[in-house]
Amino acid sequence: MSSILNNLFIELKHGVERHENRPLLKCAMAACALVAEADGVVSFSERVCLDNILETLEALKIFNPHEGVNLFNGFVDDIRADPVKGRLKALKAISDVGPSRKTAELLMKV
Repeated sequence: MSSILNNLFIELKHGVERHENRPLLKCAMAACALVAEADGVVSFSERVCLDNILETLEALKIFNPHEGVNLFNGFVDDIRADPVKGRLKALKAISDVGPSRKTAELLMKV
């Protein structure tokens, strides 16, 4: 019985962490999309870097990497469809996280 409660507690904790860090995931993927799409081509090496970011940054490890890649692809698609609106959407996702030292440090790592 205690193992069931322990598993439920762990799942709840992970769910709360994912909910709290979701804006951070969107922010990081928007920043990656802006950088990757800056030259008009998202290269294979840039996608490998994206995978490494999702697998190594502690705050983003709690997410399924496919979720991050899908967000990244969405931002890239938006930028390609309408560069001005797409970039504004990505910048909004970055600003939605708000000014915090932790976020700024994470974006610098990204």
